[in-house]
Amino acid sequence: MAAVEGGAFATADRAAVVCALPPRREWPTPWAFVCCGAVSLGVHLRPRAALQMIRIGVAFDEARERHLGARPHWYVHLLGVRPGAQGRGLARAVLAPVFAAADRSGVPVYLETMPEANVPIYQKLGFALVGLRELPGGLPNHELVREPAPGVRRSVTG
Repeated sequence: MAAVEGGAFATADRAAVVCALPPRREWPTPWAFVCCGAVSLGVHLRPRAALQMIRIGVAFDEARERHLGARPHWYVHLLGVRPGAQGRGLARAVLAPVFAAADRSGVPVYLETMPEANVPIYQKLGFALVGLRELPGGLPNHELVREPAPGVRRSVTG
């Protein structure tokens, strides 16, 4: 899928993958939730666990709003690199189409990570740590933003 539409980008061997949503579509529609199985997952979880997932999702949304408000942005909601492939620049490689699209449009890229050890990795990729909060259930949430690269041709977004 083209970066302008959002989607998943992976290395050829699938050792690294990123899923990102483009500006003004930073959160899936209710129909997209149905299609991706989130509703089914909620049904199979115990009610308490399903409620916890909803609370965490709301906390993620509140954090993004606190840092970006109504600003259009790319939202990286999943980024993973196989442990044996880490340290080889694969995160940078799969993020490249997202960064290129964000830079062309003049919008930031936002992501969260729970492990503190990931923060320096994202900082090397141009992200700034803009927040840290505790999610429902006591999970840490490090909130990061990468501003668009200066001097890149800008176009109207969304």
